[in-house]
Amino acid sequence: MKAYSTIVVLILISCVLILSLITCSPKRVVRGRVMDAESRQPIKSAAVAIKWYTDSSGQPSTGVKTVDAAQALSDDKGIFIIPEYPDKKYVLGVYKNGYICWSSQDVFLNQPNAAAREKYPGKTGYQIKNGMEIKLVPFKKEHSRNLHAGFTVMVAGESTDKPRGPFHQAIEPEFNLWRENLRKDFQKQLGVKESVPIHK
Repeated sequence: MKAYSTIVVLILISCVLILSLITCSPKRVVRGRVMDAESRQPIKSAAVAIKWYTDSSGQPSTGVKTVDAAQALSDDKGIFIIPEYPDKKYVLGVYKNGYICWSSQDVFLNQPNAAAREKYPGKTGYQIKNGMEIKLVPFKKEHSRNLHAGFTVMVAGESTDKPRGPFHQAIEPEFNLWRENLRKDFQKQLGVKESVPIHK
């Protein structure tokens, strides 16, 4: 009887050890590369943010839950590393000053008069995989800075779970412009005129 209980205890300890090793094992990662869409040159210090999530919004008392989120910067060769959860949904965003912000879900269009849903048409078919290449389009004079600021803030909100990290630091000028545009729009709706500074 004593030998039997010792075997049971050993089996239980073994199960606990195996489970702890599984849960503590390093997560899978994928490597990607950020490059200039026109020159095909690697882009250094591009900010990358990804959020993996589960979506149970069709079920009562549940909704979107974040599984994991990460932010990173690309290296001299444009390489970045992010976690991978093949069976989960994700939103990936990439930003570098001087380029159009990239999203795995939406496409930035320079159409000031378009309806909100037409401004950022959905992107389909993009897959996270090892060796993926993300091509950033250079920001040009004909692009609207105000529209781009709103798009970038939207991408940040979708692809990050907390307002900190290299992605949020990189987009700070875009965030400030977006916030200033909101302030001006609010004042305009209230009929408040901009105060003109008095120069002596």
